[in-house]
Amino acid sequence: MIMKFQRGDRVRISEGNHWAKAALGTVVEPPEFVRRQSEDDYPYDGWRRVVQGVNRAIEFYFVTFDEPQIDADGDGPYSGGEIEADMIEPL
Repeated sequence: MIMKFQRGDRVRISEGNHWAKAALGTVVEPPEFVRRQSEDDYPYDGWRRVVQGVNRAIEFYFVTFDEPQIDADGDGPYSGGEIEADMIEPL
């Protein structure tokens, strides 16, 4: 799987995403606590990780937001988060 985004890329989260809709941000390496939580199952490779879904591999990138975001459950605000590659648009 080819990396779609590089560290430092400026991006916009798609309106179709379940949270952080239309948020602007930057692709970055995740904080250490996020990296530690994912290292057993699907570890990060820099700023990206690939998770095996039911029908396909799903590529995620860690994005730090320009403005903190509330998630779909109303939790937050979050300064960054893992976003599916298909929901990220380059700026």
